[in-house]
Amino acid sequence: MWDIAVIASTIAVAVMVQRLVVPKLRLPHVDDGEEAPDFTRLGSTSNLLLVLAFAALGGLAAWHTRTPVWPWLGYIALGAPLVVVDLRTTYLPNQLMYPLWAAVGIGLVASAATDARAALAGLVGALAGYAWFWCVWRMSSTFGFGDVRLAAAAGAVAGLSGMTGWLTSLVVATAIGAVAAIIARASGRTVVPYGPWLWLGPVVATWLPTGS
Repeated sequence: MWDIAVIASTIAVAVMVQRLVVPKLRLPHVDDGEEAPDFTRLGSTSNLLLVLAFAALGGLAAWHTRTPVWPWLGYIALGAPLVVVDLRTTYLPNQLMYPLWAAVGIGLVASAATDARAALAGLVGALAGYAWFWCVWRMSSTFGFGDVRLAAAAGAVAGLSGMTGWLTSLVVATAIGAVAAIIARASGRTVVPYGPWLWLGPVVATWLPTGS
């Protein structure tokens, strides 16, 4: 029962971060002609429900997976509100990104006490995720550098289950992102955030035979 209580508390933290922290985020630097995002409206009920949905999916994955749960807690608590910000504004603020890194990193350290192999695999997954997305970012304009940073956190939780789980998460994220892009383009949107789908990759992959 303790794991369910911890995961439920983590989901509650994600909602609180969206309600109390996100509306107070500092505005990022924008180029001339670009419109700065309005973070103050992201604490609305609709956005809280959206964060709750993302965090609940993450919580189900953390409960279902056979890998250490600790890295998942930070991934849910800070990652869910972060990707909702991206979904609404196409920005991934470092004010949430770096605490996300720290929380997932602390989770990996805590996991090492009981499963050093999984913790090491998570670290390798984080480095591999960052490196792979950095290379793609350098060679194309497919996504922004915020997605490169997010790939480190996603790679960490995906890597907990080894290379196969890491690859499965990447494929799942790419597939979901492609579907989301098609739907967005069909509705007339020209800028499509990738962060939410990248974040969902490891979450969905836990329910696949090779991803947990």
